[in-house]
Amino acid sequence: MDISAALTYLDTLAKWTGGPHGGLGRVQAAAQKLDNPQDKVKTIHITGTNGKGSVATYLASILDKAGNTTGLFTSPHISKINERIIINGRPIADNDFARAVSELKSACEAADVELSFFEAVTLCGYIAFHQLGVEYAVIEVGLGGIRDATNIISKPEVAIITTVALDHQHILGETVEEIARDKSGIIKKGTAVVAGLLGEGPLKVIREVSAGNNATLYEYGKDGFSDCCNLDLCPALPGKHQLVNAEVAAKASKIIGIPDKFIEEGIARAFWPARLEWVHDLNRPVLFDAAHNPSAMDTVVEYLKEEGIKEVDILFGVVATKNWRVMIDKLRPFVNKWSLLQPSFASPVPSVELQEYLSGFGVSSEDFGTDTERASTELVLKQTETPLLVVGSIYMVAGVRNRVVGESSALW
Repeated sequence: MDISAALTYLDTLAKWTGGPHGGLGRVQAAAQKLDNPQDKVKTIHITGTNGKGSVATYLASILDKAGNTTGLFTSPHISKINERIIINGRPIADNDFARAVSELKSACEAADVELSFFEAVTLCGYIAFHQLGVEYAVIEVGLGGIRDATNIISKPEVAIITTVALDHQHILGETVEEIARDKSGIIKKGTAVVAGLLGEGPLKVIREVSAGNNATLYEYGKDGFSDCCNLDLCPALPGKHQLVNAEVAAKASKIIGIPDKFIEEGIARAFWPARLEWVHDLNRPVLFDAAHNPSAMDTVVEYLKEEGIKEVDILFGVVATKNWRVMIDKLRPFVNKWSLLQPSFASPVPSVELQEYLSGFGVSSEDFGTDTERASTELVLKQTETPLLVVGSIYMVAGVRNRVVGESSALW
């Protein structure tokens, strides 16, 4: 099977078949036919409403600097599917990816199961990491925790919960406590658990689940993080919130015995596209951020304040499952001109609904529909000093970024 055949096969699969009552039976059955590759590599498993991608990137960078052959599984991709399976900072090669898909397809046939797209790519990641001799694999959860396709790992070296906020309530639960319980599903018997900056409600749940699994819990800001205080952390990613993410990654690294110098170097060298990412070599300064929920939008707003940016033009698009009215409300004080672009994947909020909401505040907006090329040409390449903030659904942000930036460089 070559890369073309591999992509054709993956495209035939349902994009997602999960839900509030989904299970792991299919992906576990296929993994068993492959002799469970997910358990043949040391793993660090990361979930959280926001911040998990940044923490994952920091950790993978740290592990690489320490001399380990390092894998990173993350989603969704920005430019091409290979970016979901990273080996030592670079997307998996086409031939290695195709080989993993071929083995996956055979396993599914042997187990008589049909996986969803995400389940299939997840298992391809585990196959590839084992085949390519990865020593540590950093695994970012796709959605939630307990029912996520990544959660077939018997026992990770460390389980990390970065943040818990309201998002995907129709799947994960209506309260932060219910969401915390779902995310706590990655905690396994006897493992180490690192909890980021969380509220008391989610922390209470995580403490309970950790205790029930005889797992050692390290809470951000508590004594368990004291061994990170002597580190000189200079996060490569922008925004004050990244110091918390860096400290969470540092704590996990300490747990598995990574020396301080590699922790510091890895955190200073990481790169994560479309997360408060400035591009300055265009006709105007452009800031890309895949802030796809109100909590993530808070981070964007705080960053604008930190940088003293009082006014931006905006290109915004969001999927219908998000609390987009709250997201708009948070951005309104900073926006000079609104433009709307619907994500081409998933179920977008129709531009007419966004325009109707904005007009209630006396705000007009330009609608680009789904025409990413025109939006990119007319807005991103416009000659002006006013920054453009491209923000919202990662599918929309990635579409614009791909047209004006191209493929990402190495992540570390």
